[in-house]
Amino acid sequence: MLWLAFLAVAASPATAAPAPAPVMDPVTQEIVAVGETSTQIAFEVDPKGKVTDCRILVPSLSPKLDQRACEIVREKGKFGPWRGPEKGKIRKFNTRVQWKIEE
Repeated sequence: MLWLAFLAVAASPATAAPAPAPVMDPVTQEIVAVGETSTQIAFEVDPKGKVTDCRILVPSLSPKLDQRACEIVREKGKFGPWRGPEKGKIRKFNTRVQWKIEE
């Protein structure tokens, strides 16, 4: 009997360790914390196509997300040199960044 009990314990499947929680980047963590929100920004682009100014027009529920909106425009914004009749002038843009997690 003792031998059968030992075999039963030895043959029982090991309990699986819980899966680790997914690692979220800081922006995702902030969106989870505050919920869906948006930031409206205004920015300027110099004649060479570089973002030179960014400011918050309508803030979101998170100052961190507001700051990140301007960082994204500066880091990822791709603007070519102005070629039209306004060549050499600073261009101004307004846009809204929607912060939400898509499923």
